[in-house]
Amino acid sequence: GNVIGETGNKGMVPFLFQGQYYDRETGLAYNRFRYYSPKMGMYVSQDPIGLASGILNLYGYVKDTCWLIDPLGLKTYRRKNGRFGKKPGRKSKANKIAEIELNRRKGVKEAWRQEQAMVRTEGYGTRQWSPTEIKELLETGKVSGYEGHHINSVSSHPELASDPNNIVFKTKEEHLMEHNGDFHNPTSGELVNRI
Repeated sequence: GNVIGETGNKGMVPFLFQGQYYDRETGLAYNRFRYYSPKMGMYVSQDPIGLASGILNLYGYVKDTCWLIDPLGLKTYRRKNGRFGKKPGRKSKANKIAEIELNRRKGVKEAWRQEQAMVRTEGYGTRQWSPTEIKELLETGKVSGYEGHHINSVSSHPELASDPNNIVFKTKEEHLMEHNGDFHNPTSGELVNRI
């Protein structure tokens, strides 16, 4: 319905609580795909995709504004547990995957750094490096042809993704053998201690 009263300068914030852009000249709110009239409590243009909003009135907003919203004017979203969307602090599956991948890379990078430091101070590492490989490790911080293998698979132990003590260095062939010929197979074992 109508706004009872306004206080302060609202000229710089033309958005309604549903995220609609409010045009003071027309008195309508824009939802990307159609206009909504707060005064009438309904859209002034038809739902462009038909009855997707779940209400038979093509001009309607939602059946119950206490539990439903229609932020784009196309589809009704139901309120869950008193909130719309994800609970605070929850991450989408894509964000979780990206975070795990970032942690995997951090863990491998730190494992190489610690392996280099161990070889520099102790003269040996967590595997038997050849003199040529030791030279390369000390000069570049890595050894070509080797990759970080997570002893305890990150799929089973995501909390160990960034732990450098969960990483040993293997050739591609050795790495594949650790996984019994398929990188999707989980692995487990004792952590190493470089420090």
